Amino acid sequence: MPLCSEKSDIPINVESCDVTIDARWHNTSGVGTYFMGILPYLLDYLSNCSVCILVPAKDFDYFSSKIPQCVIKAMNSEILSFSEQYELAQRIPRRSKIFYTPVFTLPFLFHGKIICTIHDVLQISRPRYVSSWIYAAFAYVYYFICSLKAYRIFTVSKYSISEIVKFFPWSKGRLRLSYPGFKQLSSASLRNNFQNLLSCKYFLYVGNAKPHKNLITLVKAFINEFGDSASINLFLVGKFAGFKSGTDVSYLSEILQDYPNIRILGSVTDNDLFHLYKNAVGLVFPSFYEGFGMPPLEALYLGTPVIASNSSPMPEILGDAVMYFNPSDPLELSRLMRYLLDNRDAHSKASSLEVLLSRYNWESCASQIIDEFSMILS
Repeated sequence: MPLCSEKSDIPINVESCDVTIDARWHNTSGVGTYFMGILPYLLDYLSNCSVCILVPAKDFDYFSSKIPQCVIKAMNSEILSFSEQYELAQRIPRRSKIFYTPVFTLPFLFHGKIICTIHDVLQISRPRYVSSWIYAAFAYVYYFICSLKAYRIFTVSKYSISEIVKFFPWSKGRLRLSYPGFKQLSSASLRNNFQNLLSCKYFLYVGNAKPHKNLITLVKAFINEFGDSASINLFLVGKFAGFKSGTDVSYLSEILQDYPNIRILGSVTDNDLFHLYKNAVGLVFPSFYEGFGMPPLEALYLGTPVIASNSSPMPEILGDAVMYFNPSDPLELSRLMRYLLDNRDAHSKASSLEVLLSRYNWESCASQIIDEFSMILS
């Protein structure tokens, strides 16, 4: 569903916008996919309301052209900072009734209703995966205030509900489960420089290099079984730098010098990702910790086998559609990768993959947030 780009006939009073939406996360990995998945449905519902959108300053022109019916305001401050709170107080229209954010970073001084989505509580549940105790401390403060101040908290799995309640039990009555959708990728023509890349056999990883993504176990498993092979590769796709929580990139950079069959492809277009999924031996999703996990669903939708860790919510989300392994055991993963390579049609399948995938769609996810909007605005 594309972003609405038609101008509204409703005159906009900048300081009397009914709803303020925090869009600063639109270009981040999982949260960005989530936000851009639900945003068109939110804007469609709010077409007769005045809406303010907070965006990163560098994306002001993009949002102004895509959704001219909204008031677009640029934000310059760093997320999870004192200056952010000051700027939020300046940017949010004084008469806004609702503030929606797809994460836990909310405006402390806002007096209307706050609706947010908490995807996980990684920074406080698994602090060892966070590079700075200062960042973890700031995150805890935000989570704590969010647990007290938010009118409604959506989250993306039963596992995440249990994690939030474990640390903030008083928030239980305001929590709501809302499974997100996932990218249903479609094909366009294959770029010429991708044809040679896809002609070989390869396993695929899609995500980033944050420590909790457990890339080290994946690389060890691959090297253990295929390190000396010139006929099978491991392709790593996603953002691999620029995270506050640190990355495993330095380790990977050293490994790549000795194993040319392991390649970091970095960020790719959706079209390239479609072809990478479709031609892979399988997707490996080795995370120690997730709130949801979209890449396995994207792969399954395109008929690509998946090997996933049995931690966090993965069995809840994926059911019997994938093969599972202990994320702390690279040898178990090695065996599964070898088995999948030798038995492409023998991987575990869901009793009804279509039913499984139908549980996860953006319209259903957005409708629950819209229900909250409706009750407040009416």
